Amino acid sequence: MAELFDVALSANDQAFTKAELQTSVADRDTGLASGVNNAVARVAGLLAVALIWVFTHFVRGSDGLPLFSIALPPAMALQVALIASVCGVLAAVAPARRAAALDPAQAIRM
Repeated sequence: MAELFDVALSANDQAFTKAELQTSVADRDTGLASGVNNAVARVAGLLAVALIWVFTHFVRGSDGLPLFSIALPPAMALQVALIASVCGVLAAVAPARRAAALDPAQAIRM
């Protein structure tokens, strides 16, 4: 089952980072390349979710039961979303406070 999630995560990962994207295309085409990269990443994510659904619904063991039962109770989904949101806000606080303390002219030069 871990291999299935590894495939899903790697398919959902964006193909290029911002730096790789900017160095691989001309400046005038950066926006288009970014949009294409984003679309490919989204389609890959949807494909990964679809493959997981197909695998969990159609692959059966010798006893006829699903080989892997992947269930996420709504309460746990809410807890995960809440924890991820709190972590995201906490991770953004330090850089935001540091940037707020800078002189605007210095911040633009960085």
